Amino acid sequence: MKYLDYRENRKHGSFRFPVAWYGENPRTPRYLMTFHWHKEYEIVRVLKGTFPLSLDGYLYHISAGECIIIPSGVIHGGTPQDCWYECVLFDPAILEVGSNHISTPLLQRIISREEIPELFVWPAGSMIATIAGHLSEIMTSRPPGYELAAQGYFYLIFSELIRSEVLVPAEKEKLNPSGKSVKKVLDYISEHYVEQIRLEDMASLAGMNPNYFCGLFKSFTGQSPLSYLNYYRIECASEMLAARDITIPEAAEQCGFRDVGYFTRCFKKQKGMTPSKYMKQSF
Repeated sequence: MKYLDYRENRKHGSFRFPVAWYGENPRTPRYLMTFHWHKEYEIVRVLKGTFPLSLDGYLYHISAGECIIIPSGVIHGGTPQDCWYECVLFDPAILEVGSNHISTPLLQRIISREEIPELFVWPAGSMIATIAGHLSEIMTSRPPGYELAAQGYFYLIFSELIRSEVLVPAEKEKLNPSGKSVKKVLDYISEHYVEQIRLEDMASLAGMNPNYFCGLFKSFTGQSPLSYLNYYRIECASEMLAARDITIPEAAEQCGFRDVGYFTRCFKKQKGMTPSKYMKQSF
């Protein structure tokens, strides 16, 4: 079972309603946002604390009440700081309507991802942040007809983006053209993290020499490729242990660690506690 994906393959929502809501805090297994990308748009809204969020190598600090809209295909991740945050993922095709009465050429370009919003942190009290808050409330409470209400909020968000003139053509890689090489390596790690992966393997996959690749990878993730590989493996193991359906040696082996003692040391350094103590927590 693969617990995490750099390129997330799991479905967000359903075929008829491609929207999903996730809430994270320091006690949830997916609290640390490992670097990944997906075809859906994502709205990240911070409720408490601060979230230094990296998007295609550019760092954004999101504080309580603020939010950011991440277009599809952007590599993103980060380490929240005593933070409670929530994410709404959605396919912009949800804006598609059977009738063309309210459709506009620009809306169609948004749906087809020809136009994307520029990356801004929308402050608390702004129209975008306020609508995002209402959207999260309806997604968590899910009263009868919540799907229609959620779709209405998406229209409000994109109408505000159009009014604010922050949509730009998506003619090339969103923010950093080097992202394609990094995505290729992240996808490879997602599929092979249980195996032995050398720096030379990752650099060769990216079509670069190891030194240059290390610098590029660190510019996106803040860590060297091998350090991030261990970080990702520990996050996979933490989700396994949180489910409590696996032993510590099994989790270590299934996440690419051949030595349980080394796994325990890495786990404690990253999570601040031993794997056995982590398993005793309530999630």
